Amino acid sequence: MVEKAQEHFEKEPPHTAIKHRLFKSVYDSCISISSSFNNKNKEKRQFVYLDLYAGCGKFNDDNLGSPLIALNSSKNQLDNDSNNINKINMILSEQNTENAKHLSQNVKEYIDSNNLSQIITPIVLTDSWEICTEQFKQGLNKSDWGMIFADPFSVELKLPDLKKLIDKSSKLKDILILINTNAHERVLGRTDEESLSKIADYFGIKVKMLRLLKRQVHDIEQLNNAVVIRRLISRTFKDIDKDFVINVAITRTKEGALENADRFYLCLLTSSVGVANAFLDTYSELLNEKEQQNKNGQISLFDNNTDFTHFELTQKVRDISNNKTMSLLTLFTKLYNDFYSWKDASPNEIPTSKNIKTAINNLVEQNYLKILCTEDTKLKYMTVDGKKLKSNAFQKKQNLREIFIQN
Repeated sequence: MVEKAQEHFEKEPPHTAIKHRLFKSVYDSCISISSSFNNKNKEKRQFVYLDLYAGCGKFNDDNLGSPLIALNSSKNQLDNDSNNINKINMILSEQNTENAKHLSQNVKEYIDSNNLSQIITPIVLTDSWEICTEQFKQGLNKSDWGMIFADPFSVELKLPDLKKLIDKSSKLKDILILINTNAHERVLGRTDEESLSKIADYFGIKVKMLRLLKRQVHDIEQLNNAVVIRRLISRTFKDIDKDFVINVAITRTKEGALENADRFYLCLLTSSVGVANAFLDTYSELLNEKEQQNKNGQISLFDNNTDFTHFELTQKVRDISNNKTMSLLTLFTKLYNDFYSWKDASPNEIPTSKNIKTAINNLVEQNYLKILCTEDTKLKYMTVDGKKLKSNAFQKKQNLREIFIQN
C-alpha cells in the first residue's frame, strides 16, 4: 500500500495526462447532456459521480486527478446559464488511508474555495469500493444521471463485481474503465494456477476456460496474449445494458517519454452518441498531436512502422454494409464495438461522427452506398441535392434510427 501512496504523489506522467483528457471529455459531455437532454420542462436534476479508485485528487505538481477534474468540470457546468443540475452527489473510494486523508482535504478545499457546499455533496470512503457497495448503490439510486469511473491498479478489479453494481441502476449513467492490458498480458504469460486465477477472477471466468482460450488463440489462430485480452473484454461486456462499448488504447510512460505501444485500454460504456463522440473526438485529437510531434523530429517517441497499412474507416464501412441494409445506428454500434490502437491508428480513421460522415458520403459519391429515408427525413438531414448527409444526421441517436444505408 505504501507504493500506491507514493505513486499518487508523484508528478503526473504524460500517459496519465492522456488518460485524464479522455476522462474529462466523457465527464464534460455526460454532465452537460444530463442537464439538457429532452429536458423540455427545465426541471432541476441530480447528478451522481462515483470514483472507485480515487487516489489523492491531485499530484504534487498540482495537476488534477480524476476527483478534482470532475469537481472542476462540475463547477463549469453549474456556472452555465442553461444548467439544470441542482445537486451533485460524489462518492469517492480510496482504500489507502494516507491517500484518502489527502483526498478529503483536497476535495474540501476545492468545494469551500468555490462556495459549492450547498450543491456538491462529497463522500470519501476509506476502504475498497467492493466493501462499500451499499453506499455506492445508494448514490446510484439518488439520480438517473451520472458517471462511474474505475481506474484500478494492475489487475485488482473484478469486472463481475463492477457489473453487479452498474447493471440495475445505470441506464443513463456512463461508465469509463481503465484496463491495464500490459499487466494482464504479463500475468497471462505465466502458466501457474495463481497467476491465471487473477486473470480469470478479473473477467469472471473459470481458469479451465481461460487455458482453453489461450490454447485456441495461440495454437489454432497463431495470435498472442493481446488478442486473448481483447476477446475477454468483448465477452465480458457483450450483455451490458448499453448501446455502445468503445475501447481505445493508450500508451505508458517509460523513462519520462511516451512509448509507441498499446499498454492500456480505456473502455467506455454509454448509450449516448454525444458522449461517445466527445470521447472519440478527444482520442482523435491526441493521435493528431502524436503525429505532429513525430513530424517535428521526435521520431524516437513514436517509432511508427512504415510497413503498416493504417486501418481505413471507409473500407470498414464497406465491409460492414456489404450486401446489407441497415440503420446508421446499427453501423455506429458496429464501428464503435472495436479496439482502436494508440500505436497504429490514424486520427482520420477513428469513427467520430465527422469521419463517419466523410466515409459514408465518399461511398455514396462512388455509387457504392445509397441513403434510404423518408422525404421529411431527407429534408432535415441531407444536402439540397439529396445526395449527401449533413452533420446534423449524426447528432442524436434518434436521427441515426431514421436513416438507412443500402449497399
